[in-house]
Amino acid sequence: MPANTSFTQFERISDQIGGAAALRLHAFFSGIGGALYVPVEATPGHILERLLGRKAFLDIVQAFKGETLHVNRLDLEPLKNAARVWALSSKNISRQTTAGLLGITPARVGQIIAQLNEEGFGGLEDSVLFATNPVDEVNSHV
Repeated sequence: MPANTSFTQFERISDQIGGAAALRLHAFFSGIGGALYVPVEATPGHILERLLGRKAFLDIVQAFKGETLHVNRLDLEPLKNAARVWALSSKNISRQTTAGLLGITPARVGQIIAQLNEEGFGGLEDSVLFATNPVDEVNSHV
């Protein structure tokens, strides 16, 4: 994926506690260093219980008791940029204009386009993904 975002640890955790709880966990702990010790016992009032809720707390303790999990920051900006580059390039917006709109270099736009093409994103149907015309959105920013 052109996003360069690793979801491996997130998926491992979300498989056990659910997506919403995993997002809360990652958002909270990635901001303070990313290392999370999961207790061996689910003690009432634990920070994880307050953050995740009782069920997800019990689930994470059962799945990872005594482990230190490395809760990586989920940087979704590369994935968002890939979607934006795809949308703009599929409407024949130049790399230079796309780069200016996204605050990245034209070379990076080219790399993202190459990755998207390599992964088969070039033929996606616009109607499936867009409720509005992305060109109109670009024109409103120029």
